[in-house]
Amino acid sequence: MRDTGDSVVCEVDRVERDEAGFTVTLVRPSPVPFTGLLPTGPTRTVLRVDGQRVEVSVVRPYFGSTG
Repeated sequence: MRDTGDSVVCEVDRVERDEAGFTVTLVRPSPVPFTGLLPTGPTRTVLRVDGQRVEVSVVRPYFGSTG
């Protein structure tokens, strides 16, 4: 990872016997054009995982980075 000065916030959403769900948020100290963070365009994308519908957000956390 490249150090960009961003902060990382991790929140536990749920904990079960054999799995856990959490949300990781990268907080940038200065504003970034929102569209620059969405490589696929929409804010949410629907994926199928094990036959179930899963809604995700595909983001590029390091604006301006190509890798």
